[in-house]
Amino acid sequence: MFRAATLCALAVLAMAGEAQACAVVRGRSTPADDLREARAVVQGATAIIDAEVVEPYRDSSSPAVVRAERVLKGPAQAQFKVGAVTSCDLTLDQAGERLRLILYGGPDVFHTPYDQANARYEDRVLGSDRRKVWPYRAGAAAH
Repeated sequence: MFRAATLCALAVLAMAGEAQACAVVRGRSTPADDLREARAVVQGATAIIDAEVVEPYRDSSSPAVVRAERVLKGPAQAQFKVGAVTSCDLTLDQAGERLRLILYGGPDVFHTPYDQANARYEDRVLGSDRRKVWPYRAGAAAH
C-alpha cells in the first residue's frame, strides 16, 4: 500500500514538473539584469517583427502564417511561417491576432520561444514601443 501511494505521488510530481517546464521562475532581478537579458534576446533573434496572424497554427505540419507589418530585425519579407518546436513556443492559433514576435530559426519556419514578459526592456533595446506603434490585439480562435 505504501509503495503504491509513493509511486502515485511521484507520478503526480513528475506530471506537475512537466506542466511547469515552460514556466519562467525568476528571482528578484534589477532593471540592469532585465536590460541585459533583453539585449541578449534581441541579439540572438533571427527576426523581430510586428505581425498579424493570417493563417492560424494547426499542428507541426501546418505552421501559422503571419503578415509582417514592420520588420525590426531580420529578412525583409512580407510573410513568415511560424511553428512550434516545443510546447513552450507560442502557437499563434488566433487569426487576426496582432503582436510583436521575436523569432528564431528559419529560413522556412521560425519559432517563438519567448513570451512578452520582458517586453518593456526589449522595446527599449529596439527603440520601438510596441504599445504605441503596434498594440496587441486578440484574434479569433480557430474552430
